[in-house]
Amino acid sequence: IRRLAYRLLGSGRYSRKEFEKAEEAWKRGIEAFPDDWEMFNNLAYCVGIDLGRPDEAVPLARQAAQLADARADVHDTLGSLLLRTGDLDEARDALLKAHERIKTERERVNVLLNLARLALKQGDVDEAIRRWTEADTAVYTLPTLRGVVQDDLDEVKQQIRSARGQD
Repeated sequence: IRRLAYRLLGSGRYSRKEFEKAEEAWKRGIEAFPDDWEMFNNLAYCVGIDLGRPDEAVPLARQAAQLADARADVHDTLGSLLLRTGDLDEARDALLKAHERIKTERERVNVLLNLARLALKQGDVDEAIRRWTEADTAVYTLPTLRGVVQDDLDEVKQQIRSARGQD
């Protein structure tokens, strides 16, 4: 019950965009339950993406990936953070691991969008377009999922347009 309480406390604070408080809750949860991959993954994402400290978040994401190697989402988080730190080779490896472990359409879309971001950072606009198109196609018939990922789809599409000189 304590484990669930830490998870829910962090998630509740996160959903209210209280990122520092979510960070605090998940850190306390990890101290009590150092084998909890979910809190490691959530903490890594919050610290690296929402709080803008990817260098600090990468070790947390590595721990989540070690604890839950079979899950796509932990490798996707790690890859996303490594993209932000500029470690493109390791980001590619993590994202390809994530791609191999996809079980849901949500995971598929997230991984494809991060692979598109990677391709853009590597200067491969055609590959970015291919990955973005796969992601867009995956949500075409899933309006609920589209609503969740639309901002990310739009962001990557704009990055592609910029890379092609079509601002």
